[in-house]
Amino acid sequence: MISQSQTPGLRAFVEMYTADTRAARDIGPVIGERYELCENLAQALARQLTALEHSTGLPSHSARERVHEGLMRQEAIVTEHEAQWIMVRLADLLDWFETPMR
Repeated sequence: MISQSQTPGLRAFVEMYTADTRAARDIGPVIGERYELCENLAQALARQLTALEHSTGLPSHSARERVHEGLMRQEAIVTEHEAQWIMVRLADLLDWFETPMR
């Protein structure tokens, strides 16, 4: 279920798909499902990253790079654009905007 607190993220996600209005008509019914998948993945990754950084002392930038590489793998369940959106969502969830990614 999409909550009000997710609305800005949802808008950005929908805009990613609707830049080309022809494509938007074709995939409109799927956008909500893809958003839920990506939002759930971002939430789960945020929890995992927080635990990983605290339990192993892995530097934040290294953890970010690993997540990004995993999302960009050919067998990943998300598209390249969705992976980029997930990284931005993680930045929002984990306040990475204060600490730039290398």
